[in-house]
Amino acid sequence: MEIPSDAFQRLENLTFVTASNNKIQSLNAHTFQHNKKLTSIDLKNNEISAIPQHTFDSLTNLVSLNLRFNKITELPSLAFKNLHNLRTLILFNNAITRIAPDAFEGLGGLTNLYLMNNNIHTLSADVFSSLTNLRELYLDGNPLQCCEVQEALEQLTTERANQLKVLRGTCSLGPDHVMDISEIHSLVCPMVVSA
Repeated sequence: MEIPSDAFQRLENLTFVTASNNKIQSLNAHTFQHNKKLTSIDLKNNEISAIPQHTFDSLTNLVSLNLRFNKITELPSLAFKNLHNLRTLILFNNAITRIAPDAFEGLGGLTNLYLMNNNIHTLSADVFSSLTNLRELYLDGNPLQCCEVQEALEQLTTERANQLKVLRGTCSLGPDHVMDISEIHSLVCPMVVSA
């Protein structure tokens, strides 16, 4: 099931959409293009597997986006690029394995990011660099590899030391060694030398 591209076309004053528990499998890139006043979208507990490019481009007033309990596997490049007013992005309990380095570009107002219980192993060094107001980051329940996320988390904690209030999750150094990601600055990873 897909939300048709004209589903909300005549509802230009719509401020929130709740379409939870509807077995929605895909989003149309044009579904919300006429709903510039939307402040909240709740699409939790569906079967959405991808975020098409431009899906949320026109939603500059959006404050909250809830996509938890879906089947999203990837956060593509510039997935949320025009959501300057977004404060809360909820993506936990999906199947996310890859986050593009610029997936969060344009989310300068984001304060809360929920990525728990996905399948994230690695993070690019600059993945959180545009999240200048981030206060809470939840990465619990992901198979993070310490040396593959260290640079991204160190950059985040160094640049946002005074404002980041919550950083939750663990990472693995091997089968028998797990550490809290808030302590990742003390980790010494082996240097990778390219030929």
